[in-house]
Amino acid sequence: MGNRKPLGPIGRLLARAPRHLYRLGLGGLLGQRFVMVEHTGRVSGRPRETVLEVVRRDESSIDVAAAWGSRSDWVRNEVADPSVRVSSRRLRSAPATAGILDIGVATAVLGEYAKAHPTAANALGRVLGLDFTDPAEVASAVPVVRFTLD
Repeated sequence: MGNRKPLGPIGRLLARAPRHLYRLGLGGLLGQRFVMVEHTGRVSGRPRETVLEVVRRDESSIDVAAAWGSRSDWVRNEVADPSVRVSSRRLRSAPATAGILDIGVATAVLGEYAKAHPTAANALGRVLGLDFTDPAEVASAVPVVRFTLD
């Protein structure tokens, strides 16, 4: 599973910065590589927002990797209630349905991502303690969530 460590205070601050850009209507500046997902807290029932890096997209869906695993709050929230809204460069709070991909599809998606963005994949692999040259290893530790646009 690798030697993944939680983000420290500065890391959390940097990770949350893109959310503020989306709130200001400037999320498009981040391009197509990021998406903001609006979801519902599974315990609180309150609205939540998370900005994630896109690993694959097409006209009907957006895939993201849950780098910190299936125990991430946003993943657990979307398993509890898969009805979400997504925003990116061309989408503004579009309704979508979240679902975790099976390991075979996730392996293919992560393999394509590593080929298309080798520098980003290698950097992410170092942070997570995973080897992106083996997409099956990554897919076994990092769930891939697909947001299918409604």
